[in-house]
Amino acid sequence: MSSPDFIQLARDPFAREDVVRRSVQTFGSCTWCGGFRMRAGKALRHLFQYGIWRDAGKPNFEERRAFTAAERERGVDRFRLPLLFCSKACHDAYHGA
Repeated sequence: MSSPDFIQLARDPFAREDVVRRSVQTFGSCTWCGGFRMRAGKALRHLFQYGIWRDAGKPNFEERRAFTAAERERGVDRFRLPLLFCSKACHDAYHGA
């Protein structure tokens, strides 16, 4: 791993990959529970995006696609929205892990 934006959470030496996360500034809420990160009773304006960093290259982050109605008909995706979570527990629950 070479980027300071990412924090390594776990390493799988056999698969040669790391589980990483990065903090994303947002006014949105957690994809799974709809909550926010809290500190001292105040909502923090960042959530976490989790991904896999393989030894061979850049990280692969989870995203969901957002479409306009016309693009959906044509089968074209316009932009991607990151899946953001308030904690690793919400990330694991979302993916059924």
